[in-house]
Amino acid sequence: MSPIRKLADTSRQLPLRNISKLILDIREGRETLAMIGIRKPSLHYYSRQIVFYEPNTEEGLINLSERLNTDRRENYEDQPDYQYKSLLVVIDEYSTRRQQWSKINHQKLGKFGIYNLWRIQKSDLNKYSKFLVKSGYKSDWENRKVEKF
Repeated sequence: MSPIRKLADTSRQLPLRNISKLILDIREGRETLAMIGIRKPSLHYYSRQIVFYEPNTEEGLINLSERLNTDRRENYEDQPDYQYKSLLVVIDEYSTRRQQWSKINHQKLGKFGIYNLWRIQKSDLNKYSKFLVKSGYKSDWENRKVEKF
């Protein structure tokens, strides 16, 4: 790899490396980790955590709520506590402005480049998910291939 290309790759990955370090430093009670919007598998690589990836749509919010209640995964480095009261969410700047995500109560924990790290109470996520379902939206995660890492 040429030096310029290597420098560009390093700087592009720097925000994900930094947010991964923050995740490892502040994770409470084996919180579950999700990434909303831009899907970056390198978050899994740098954090060594199981990551639930979902789009920034209404369906993505409902999917995340349902998957946290039913989709149980473990790996040799991470065994999330799926019953824990909160979760960590990496969300890109564009997705934070989407109405369904901006309305959920969240604690801002950090920002690196375009990526924000939030802590969300699962009860708030579930409550807003139920509201969206009552408004006519449906989950679609069971009809598509989801990540398994």
